[in-house]
Amino acid sequence: MNTVRALIAFVLLLVCCGSDCDPPVYLDEGLHVTVDGITLHPGVLPAAISADDTVEDATLLPEAVDQWNEWLSGDGVDRTVLVVAEPGETPRVTASVGYVPAPDWGEEFADGSSAEPLGIAYIDFAEDGEMLGAEIVISSDIAYDRDTVLQVLLHEVGHGFFGLADDPGPPQTVDLRSVMSSPMDPLGVLTDHDFAIIVPYLP
Repeated sequence: MNTVRALIAFVLLLVCCGSDCDPPVYLDEGLHVTVDGITLHPGVLPAAISADDTVEDATLLPEAVDQWNEWLSGDGVDRTVLVVAEPGETPRVTASVGYVPAPDWGEEFADGSSAEPLGIAYIDFAEDGEMLGAEIVISSDIAYDRDTVLQVLLHEVGHGFFGLADDPGPPQTVDLRSVMSSPMDPLGVLTDHDFAIIVPYLP
């Protein structure tokens, strides 16, 4: 099976919007579509995640896993979709804290806005878009702030396991309160729209 690698960065956008801006609209992007037109989608679940020793807070990974399992039990079905990898087990997704390069945004932010990357997911997927694995890196620049690290980890797990796309937040759209919002919403949760997309793939 041939695999492909994609890169999805999570950023904090610093934007300005004058009186000439169009009013925001509601927009939830759903699953990520690559530049080649491949729509990513979850692979076999449940699946495991691990963290290396750069993630010094041992409680972060279990908390992120528990939160995603709670969100994915949103229809009243108790699900264990994600687990923390046992020692010696090969995880589907790995997480670390380190350097996150600023992507080349090209024309995307031609309005003068700037971007500070908070995390990035290097994703491996099959030619049909099935998610096969991912490496998540959380920026060491924010490692001192546990709440922000956790929210970035929750966001990147949405990319790394489920193939969810970034949902644009203000000023592009109204505030979705989405964990997949970029710029980051510190109170973001899984939206009903994203849950409906993921649920057909759940065990």
